Amino acid sequence: MTLSVMSNLNSSFSKSPLKISTWYILTLWLCLWNTTPLQAQRLSNNGDFRLAHVTGCAPFTVTPELLFPVTTEPVLYYYENTLDPNDCTEDFNQNPAACVNTSASSDTQFTFNTPGTYYIVQAIGTIPTPRVDYIEIRVFEDRAPFVGISSCSNNEALFVFDFSGDFFDYYDIDFGDGTTTQFQKTGNNIFSHTYPQPGTYSISIEGQLNSGDNASCVLIRREDIVTFDQIPEPIIDSLIIENDIEANIYYQPLNDLLVYNLEIDRGNGFEFFQRLPTRTNPSNFLIRDVSLDFRNEPYRFRIEATDNCSSAPTYAEPIASIALNYDLSSFNSGIEVGLIWETSPINFNTLDYYVGNNFQQSFNTPTNSTGFTVTFDNCTDFERIFLEQIFNGKLSRSLRLLPFEGENLDLPPVNPPTADLNGLGIVLNFTPPPFPADSYRILRRNMAGVYEQIGTTNANTFTDGNVPTGIAQACYAIQYVDECGNVSERSPETCITVSGLIRVPTAFSPNGDNVNDTFSVGEGIFISFDMKIYNRWGALVFRSNNPIEGWQGTFEGTPSPIGTYTYKITFRNADNVPISKTGTFLLIR
Repeated sequence: MTLSVMSNLNSSFSKSPLKISTWYILTLWLCLWNTTPLQAQRLSNNGDFRLAHVTGCAPFTVTPELLFPVTTEPVLYYYENTLDPNDCTEDFNQNPAACVNTSASSDTQFTFNTPGTYYIVQAIGTIPTPRVDYIEIRVFEDRAPFVGISSCSNNEALFVFDFSGDFFDYYDIDFGDGTTTQFQKTGNNIFSHTYPQPGTYSISIEGQLNSGDNASCVLIRREDIVTFDQIPEPIIDSLIIENDIEANIYYQPLNDLLVYNLEIDRGNGFEFFQRLPTRTNPSNFLIRDVSLDFRNEPYRFRIEATDNCSSAPTYAEPIASIALNYDLSSFNSGIEVGLIWETSPINFNTLDYYVGNNFQQSFNTPTNSTGFTVTFDNCTDFERIFLEQIFNGKLSRSLRLLPFEGENLDLPPVNPPTADLNGLGIVLNFTPPPFPADSYRILRRNMAGVYEQIGTTNANTFTDGNVPTGIAQACYAIQYVDECGNVSERSPETCITVSGLIRVPTAFSPNGDNVNDTFSVGEGIFISFDMKIYNRWGALVFRSNNPIEGWQGTFEGTPSPIGTYTYKITFRNADNVPISKTGTFLLIR
C-alpha cells in the first residue's frame, strides 16, 4: 500500500518544487505511520505476524497478531517448538512440520508455563506452497533478582549478586534512604552502599532488560536492612542439656544479614564449632555432636558475630554447661544415690539442686567428685534430678537424670535364710531388704553343685516339700526382685542336714517304665541302716544296708509275684537316735 501511494504521489508532484517538498513530508509521514506500531511490538522474521512481547515469565501468554492479509487460507501455529528453523536440514518454507518438535494449533492465543527458548512458527496455507514465518521468544522463571545482602559496621550494606541465577541485564536499586542507583551486570558482582546513620531501611531491587521487554515478571526483590556503627554483641539466654550428646542453646534473635559462629571451649580456649543458620534458627540451635559428653564433661559456649566486610567481630558473654552424673552409694536405709557434678569456675555463682521440679537446696562449689547422697525409699520413687545455674540472667541446666534409667539396678543380697525341718519338708525364713521387695526367688543347690530356682514367694517364708531323695544335706539361697523388676545378687547359702525323713511308698510297680519302679526310703542321713522285706508268708525276699539302694521287686533274679509285702527298717539318725519303722506295701505289675 505504501509503495502504491508513494508512486501516485510521485507522479502528481513531479513538476513543482513545492509539491516535491510536500511529497517528501507526506512520504515520511506514511513511513512513520506504517512502521511505528511494528516497532512498539515485536515483528516475526518476515513480518507476517507480531507479538506484544517476546520475553516474559511463566505463565507467559502470547497472542499472535496476523499482519499478512489472509482470505480463506488456514493459519496454523507451532507454539512450543524449541527447534531453531535456521538449523533445520529440511526445506523449512515448504514443509514447516518437518522442522518443529510440537504439534500445530489453530488457536490464536497460547500460555507458556515452562521456562525456555521457543520458536513460534506460523504457517499460512498448505503444502506444497505454504507461507511460513517464525519468531523467537524467551520464557523465564518468575523470580526476583538473586542477591545476598549483608549489614556491615559503619552503617555499610554489602550487595553480592548471583548473575547466573537470573536473566536480567541490569538492576535498579532503591536503598530506602532517598538514594537510588543502576547496577549493570558486568564482571564485578559486588558493591556496597553506606547509609547516613544507623536505622532500618527498606531496599528494593528491580531487575531490568535492555530491551525493556519483561512482560508478566515480578522482578522486584524487597528486603529490610538494619544498619549500625558497630556489630551488635549476640546475647545468649540459656543452655539446656537434653542428653549425653545434645543441648539446646537459646539466644536473642539474630540478624540474618550478619554471620554468626558458635564457638566451644573444651578446656583449651575457644574454637569454631558450628555456623549458626540465622534464617532457620534465628533464636535457638540444637547442638549435637557424638564427640561431646555432657554427662561427664563441662564445656563453655559463646557466639561470634561478624560481617562480610572484614569488620572486627563481637562476642556473646560465654555460658557454661553443667556435667552431672551419679553412682550407687549404698542400701543402708533405702536406695542411696551419689551425685557428681562439674561446671566452669569462671563467673561461678551457685548451683541449685532439684528433684522432679522441686527445689531442694543450693551448692556453692562448681565441682563435687565425692558424691552428694540422695536417698529414695523405693525404686518407684525415682525422680529426675538436675542442677541449674543463673548468672547475669543466663540459665544453664544440666541433664535431667533419672537414676538407673534403661539399666538394671544391682541390688545387694539379703542375709542367708534360716532352714528348719518339719513334717512337711524344710521351712525357709529370710530377712527382707531395706526397701520393698516384689517377690523372692528360692534357689536350691543340685547334686552337681549348681543353684536352680525351685519356687517364688511374696512372703518372707517358703517351705520346700520336694526335697530330692538320696541327699544328706540341702543347701538354699535367696534372690529378691524389686517393684521395678531389678534382681538382686544371690544371698549367701544356708545348708541343713536332712535326717529322719523316711518316705516309703505304700505301693510300687517294678514294670520298667521308670515310674515308681523301686521300693526305697526317703532322703537323709541313715547310720547303721538296715532294711528287710518279707512276703505274705513271712519269708525274707530282700535285705540291704545301703539307704540309696532299693528293692527292684525280684527274688534271686526272678520277679516276685504281686501282692502285699512287709518292710522293717532300722537306723540311727544324725543325732545318733535309733529309729525303727515297720509297715506294709503292695507290689503291682
